[in-house]
Amino acid sequence: MPLNIAARGILLAAVPLAALAACSRHAAEPLPPVAAGTPAAPPAGVPPELAGVWTSTRGPVMRCIEMHPDGLYLMVPNTEAGDRTEYHGTWRVAGDRITWRDASQGDAPDTNRMVDVSDGRFSTVEADQSLTQFQRIAGTDATCPR
Repeated sequence: MPLNIAARGILLAAVPLAALAACSRHAAEPLPPVAAGTPAAPPAGVPPELAGVWTSTRGPVMRCIEMHPDGLYLMVPNTEAGDRTEYHGTWRVAGDRITWRDASQGDAPDTNRMVDVSDGRFSTVEADQSLTQFQRIAGTDATCPR
């Protein structure tokens, strides 16, 4: 007995659905989730011992700088001294040189030689040969006062 047109439509629609269900039973197993709280590896050139909150003093100007373990930094202005400029970008160390790339300056590199490096302090020699002194004031879980 031939199937009427409506019955053929139902049968034709059911065949692809059955095939799809059969394929889904053989789908690849999902990847296991990444463990929560697993820290990403720091970028090359970011020494973990330099990550933290520092004061940066050059002449009479002092600022607070957050040097994050992911290679980002934020330098907060000293508004009490009339400074209004905030800097942020990336930092890296190679040998005895630290390179800052400030986003507001087009990420142009500012590379300075590091001197007098010791636990919790270091200095940089600027392009004009002046010194900027850095002193750690807190660890990586702190932020600069705003």
